[in-house]
Amino acid sequence: MHRNLREIVASQNKMLVRRGEKNETPDERAMQLLDEQVRDARFFLRRPQFDVLEMNFGEILQSARPQARRIAEFLGRRLDVEKMAQVVDIGLYRNRS
Repeated sequence: MHRNLREIVASQNKMLVRRGEKNETPDERAMQLLDEQVRDARFFLRRPQFDVLEMNFGEILQSARPQARRIAEFLGRRLDVEKMAQVVDIGLYRNRS
C-alpha cells in the first residue's frame, strides 16, 4: 500500500497525542525512516517466490470498486467486489498532504 509519507507521519502524530504519548522523532526523520523501511520491504518482495499487488491509498479512496476488482483479480478468487468497495470510507481520510 503506497501512501504519502507526510500523511502517515501526521496520522501517527495524532494517534500519539490521543494516547497521551510523547513523540521525540522530528517529522522529517520519521519520513526518512519510513522511506528506508518501504525501500527495504520492496527490495525483499522482488523475490520470485512473492506475488505482490501494489496499490495506492488515495486511489482506493477515490475509486474503490475498480481497486476492489484489482484485488479480486490478483487473488484469482470470486469475491464480492461490491461489498469490498462499500466498506471504504473516505470520511476516515483525515490526514491529507
